Amino acid sequence: SGCSCSSCPIRIAQARPGARLDVTVGGERFVVEMNAEGYRTHEFAIPKPPGMVRIICIGGSTTVAGRTNDETYPALLQKKLRARFPGLPLEVLNLGVSSATTEYWYARLPRVFGYQPDVIVQ
Repeated sequence: SGCSCSSCPIRIAQARPGARLDVTVGGERFVVEMNAEGYRTHEFAIPKPPGMVRIICIGGSTTVAGRTNDETYPALLQKKLRARFPGLPLEVLNLGVSSATTEYWYARLPRVFGYQPDVIVQ
């Protein structure tokens, strides 16, 4: 579920850090939760904890798409990696922003690198 219209619940909520939106659109329920940094991901430590493997997913609507935060591809990737590598401290952060372009991310690379990623997926 990746709505790209201006009334998309993801686009509405992502404008506000800490926002939570629970809405039904076209018969589908969306629960969109933004963290304190304004991303559709769990809260995360800055600086990164010692030993933590941090994967950051950037991109547009395909990165933030999902009826719930747990249904986004970064959340599913984190679940699969944790199952594959039990005991390895790792996290996958969803920094996606609807309608974001490569130029958008290029301008924000210093901020993204400030989160101390080991891997960046676009």
